[in-house]
Amino acid sequence: MAPADTTAVVSPLTTLVQQTVASTGASTSEAAKSVQDATGLSASVFQDYTKVAAPTDGTLGAATLARLLVIKTQQQTSALASAVGTTAIDGATITQADIDKAIQKKLLELLPDVVTALNTPDVQAATTPAAKEAALLAAAKALVTDSGLTPAAASTVVAINNQATTGTDTSTTPSASYSLRQLGFANATNYFFRVFTGSAAQNTPDANNKVRYVDRRVRNVVGDIAKWNSGSDPNRQADLHWNGSAWVNCPLNFESTSTVRDALGNSVYNHWRAASSTAAPPTPAACPTSGGATAR
Repeated sequence: MAPADTTAVVSPLTTLVQQTVASTGASTSEAAKSVQDATGLSASVFQDYTKVAAPTDGTLGAATLARLLVIKTQQQTSALASAVGTTAIDGATITQADIDKAIQKKLLELLPDVVTALNTPDVQAATTPAAKEAALLAAAKALVTDSGLTPAAASTVVAINNQATTGTDTSTTPSASYSLRQLGFANATNYFFRVFTGSAAQNTPDANNKVRYVDRRVRNVVGDIAKWNSGSDPNRQADLHWNGSAWVNCPLNFESTSTVRDALGNSVYNHWRAASSTAAPPTPAACPTSGGATAR
C-alpha cells in the first residue's frame, strides 16, 4: 500500500506510512516522519531502495528493514492461517482481510522491536546474502512469537477492529446515551458511580457539529445519597475557580460539549466548557476538571 498522494513507489515502508495514515488520521508527511522517527531511517521512506546502495556507516538500511517486514508478515500470516473462517468474539466470520489488517496494525506496534532485531549481532555480522536472509528469518520468527498475535488471540483482535470500524457510523438516528465512567460498589447502601449521560436532543449534532453530555456522580454511604457533577466530593460542587479574570463555578447539570466522532473514531471534547450564545454575553470561561485555586 501507499498513500493516495504518493504512489510512485509502493513498498513495505510505504505500507507502514499508509497504515499510520489510516490509523491516526495523520497527513502523509506526518505519517512518513512518524515511521522514520520510529525506525531511525535517514533516507526517505518513499524512495526506491532497490536502486540505492546499502549504507556502510552502520545505520539502518531501508532494504534490510523492508525485507524483515516482509518476512515477518509472511510468517505471521502463516501462523494465523487457521483463524481464517473461524468466528470472532463479536460473532463475525474472520476473513483473510481481517487477518491482514490485524498484522499491519501489529507491525506498527512492533516497530521498536523490529529495529532492535535488526541491530542484533546475528544480523549485523551477516556478510553474505544467504547469511543475512537466515538471520532475518530467525529475527522474524522471534518477533512473531513475541507479538502475542496467535489464532486464539485473533478472535479478540478482529472483534476489536470491527468495533472500531462500525462504532464510527454517525448516520444512525441520535438516541439517549448512558456511559459508565467509574464504579465502586461495596453493597446496596455503599457505592459510588460516575456516568456521562445525553438525551436524544443532546446527542443530535448542532450547527457546529457538536453534541452535549452531562457528567453525573452519585454516592451512597449507609443510605445517605448525594448527587453532584463536579469534583471528587459533593462539597466541592460549589467550588469557585479563577479563570484569570473572574471567579466561576460549574453548576449542576452543566452540559459539556464534544465534536461528532470522525471516520477514525476520534473527537475533541471540552469538559465543563461554557457555551457562548449570540443572544447573550458568553458564559465565563471553562471550569477546570482539576487543580486551580478554589474558594468556599
